[in-house]
Parts: sequence; C-alpha cells; structure tokens
Amino acid sequence: MSADLIKPGMVVAGRYRIVKQLGEGGVGAVFLVQHIHTDERLALKVLHTQVAMDPTTIERFRTEARAPARIDSDHIVRVTDADVAPELNGAPYLVMEFLRGRDLGAEVDARKKLDPKEVVLYLRQTARALDKAHGIGIVHRDLKPENIFLTVREDGTPCVKLLDFGIAKLTGASAGGVNQSKTKTGAVFGTPLYMAPEQARAQAHLVGPHTDVWALGLIAARLLMGGDYWQAETLSDLIVQIVVDPIPAPSQKGCTLGPAFDAWFVRCCQRDHTQRFHSAGEAIAELARSLNIVEGPQLVVDVTEILQRARAAEGGSPATVVGMPAVQALSASPMLTTPSAPISVAPLGQSGSMNATAAMGSTMLASETSTVPLGQTNSSKGNSSGRLVSIVAGAVVVIGLIGVGAFFGLRDNGRERRHGALPDPLPSATTQSGKTEPTVATNPTPVAMDSVAPQPSATTVSTAPTTHSTTTTTKTNPTGTTKTKKPNDDDLMSGRK
Repeated sequence: MSADLIKPGMVVAGRYRIVKQLGEGGVGAVFLVQHIHTDERLALKVLHTQVAMDPTTIERFRTEARAPARIDSDHIVRVTDADVAPELNGAPYLVMEFLRGRDLGAEVDARKKLDPKEVVLYLRQTARALDKAHGIGIVHRDLKPENIFLTVREDGTPCVKLLDFGIAKLTGASAGGVNQSKTKTGAVFGTPLYMAPEQARAQAHLVGPHTDVWALGLIAARLLMGGDYWQAETLSDLIVQIVVDPIPAPSQKGCTLGPAFDAWFVRCCQRDHTQRFHSAGEAIAELARSLNIVEGPQLVVDVTEILQRARAAEGGSPATVVGMPAVQALSASPMLTTPSAPISVAPLGQSGSMNATAAMGSTMLASETSTVPLGQTNSSKGNSSGRLVSIVAGAVVVIGLIGVGAFFGLRDNGRERRHGALPDPLPSATTQSGKTEPTVATNPTPVAMDSVAPQPSATTVSTAPTTHSTTTTTKTNPTGTTKTKKPNDDDLMSGRK
C-alpha cells in the first residue's frame, strides 16, 4: 500500500492509531502509532503494494517478525504483532517497539570513534543476543553498526538492541515451517563491508555463527578506529580484499591499540571459518582482555558516564527513532544517519550493473531490492495545526480569566476609594495598582518530529509570549473631584482600555 494513503488519525487493525510517518524505503514505510487501548507508542512497518505480491519478500517479512520472538532477548528489538489489515488494502504489516536513540553507525559518525570501554560493553550485549540466536539455529547474516541500535534505560545505563533479521538464515528447529529455498547457493546476501568470505563467495551452506563472528571483528574495528576497515573504490575490488588479498592487521592501518588487539582482529577475521572464535561471547571476552578492560558492574557505570559526557558535548541527547524495519539495512537514525541505499545484484560471477559505492555499505540481496534506508522524517501537518488551535484556545481562556479578575478588582478598588481607604489617583491614566500587570505567556514546548537510518528533520511550533494589562482611565469633573470610569465587559474582553 502506498504510504501517501496512510494518514495521521487512521486506525489500523482496529487498534493502532497512526501518529506520523517515521520513514520510507523501497520495501516499506514505518509509522509511529499509538495503541488505542493501552496508549503504548509503537513502530508499525507496512510493505509497499509493489513488493507485497512477491513471495520471497513476504517470506523475509515473516522471518523478520518471527526471529526476534523466538530468540527472546532483551537485546533484540521486540516485535509485538504481525498481520494483514483491510485498512491497508490487505498489505502485510508488523509492529515493533518504538526505540529512542541512534544506531552505532550514527554514533561513531557523530563522535569519530568510541571509547574502548563503550565498544566492549555494546558488543558484549550484542554477543548475548547473538549467542541465544545461534543456540536455536538463527544466523543474523547482516551484522553492521547500523543494525545495532543504542538506547538508554530508565536508570540512564546504555542498552543496545539488535535489528533487522530480514535476511537471517534459519536452520534446524528454527526453520520450522519457514521456506528456506530463498537461500540458494549462488545468491549473495549481506552488506559487503561486513560480509564474510563464505558470503562473498555465495557459499550459503558454509554460513553459520562464525559468519556473525567475522562481522563482529569488523564492527569493533570501525567503532575503535572511526572508519571502514576495507578501503575500496569498487565492489569488485572490495570482494578481492575480502576473499584474496592478505588481510592487514589494524596496526598497519594506523591503529594504536597494540599487538593484542591486532591478534584478536586477525583471529576474528580468519578466512578459514574454523579458525575463528567459536562464539560471539568468546570473541568479546577476548576483546576485553586485548584492551585490558575488566567486564562487570563498574564497566557499566564507567560507560554510562562516558555516554552522558558525550551527549552533553553534543548539546543534549539526540531524539532518534526507531523500531525500524530492517532499520538500518533500513538504516536510520533521527539522529539517524542514512546509509547508502541497498541495491539488487546478480550473484558474483554474473554480469550486472550496480552502483558499487552505494552497495558496499548496504544490504545486498540476489535478484531483488533489499531493505532500504529510512531517511527523511515526514512531519504531520495535522498534528501541527491541532497544536496551534489548542494554543490559541488556551490563550483566549487565559485572557478571559484575566479580564474577569480585573473587573472584580476594579469594583473592589472603587469601594475602597469611596470609603477613603485609598487616595484618589492623579488625573492621568495609570495601571490600576500603579504597577505593570504580570505578563501572561503561552510558550509551548518545541516538538521535534523524528525522521532512522540516515537525517531527520524537526518542526517547532511556538507562540510568542504576549503581555496583557488592564488600565483604568480617570477623569476630573468641573468640581475638582475625580471619577473613575469602569470598563464594561465588552471593553475588557475585546482588549479596549
């Protein structure tokens, strides 16, 4: 279904009210929604009509919905619902938790490089999720910084969430009813910059937990060194570096973390997958040792302080989204940075044109378009207008209350003068009390409209403060006495003095 037909206020499946659109890509669009029964804010992903008819895309959509529930980890984005809805013309949708923060790709782009303590903690949490997934036969196959989302718990401690299981490989019991024929020898799946040799060679039968371990090595290098490990101008050159050329140690690329980190990286990224670390957890335990970092409660405290200082240096915490679909092959982050758009490619060895530069940092799928970055945020005009109307109505009420208060104040003031309690005012126009009335202002909080992946825009609605004061005009009659003219109700409510 076209995202243009999904408007704020529309209710999907009888329970999800559309709040605003968060992003849109080639496969689908993501919306912020509110559950009408619980008021919970969630992210809803809807497939576009043109891809909803493709059986392979539908199968991946099902995998993206089912895999997180099967893994059941605190460090995997939670999917709460998946179905089709008549309001969407029968298009499939899935509902995910709405995340606030930004992905690690956007984090390192904003800060150039991350503290080693942060890298160990973030990847430790990622490894917990991966080990649970691998234990039940699920291989992510598209690990990259853009698919690891950094958010913050209520107590301020950091928490990462693994996103986008759309091209995960399911084996054994996890395959349960899921058609795996879509993963064929000769088909290329993954993001080239983080793709293991067995992926680049399209050897699907060799893909396993060790494939995700390879990606962890390259992710750690990018977070610690601040740039992509492979430097290639074309996709074919990149594949040669992954599959054929000698793999340089980080120190040969200017890394100053020492020989222990060099040894760790070389083992993570062994072309012979049997020589890599046996699990993600083992890989991160060795990473901590290579960087002389002790894991434990104190590490969480230290990283929390580091992250808070980083946010303060940026001028505050970024307001990003997500629960995004394949958010960062759908990679976004309002703070969200937008990665290069995924492309369709032919299996290696076959002819086919492509934008190599764009392909390197994006999810590649054989013979079809992959998930696409969620880029710009679409602000909701309806919401902005509603806020403006509410603000104006509030201002009118405030003015009315001031007018009523001034009216009764004038009556009391007149009584006091008649009884000699107050001296007659000078025959000139002054404020009733001799002082300027307090300012009454309506100053709504700016509301930022998020945009994943890739950069979001913000719309601020504000009303300039206004000052309302009530004055009493005095008039001297021929006998020398001063009379006070009381404003009537029409004068007060219309603002006339």
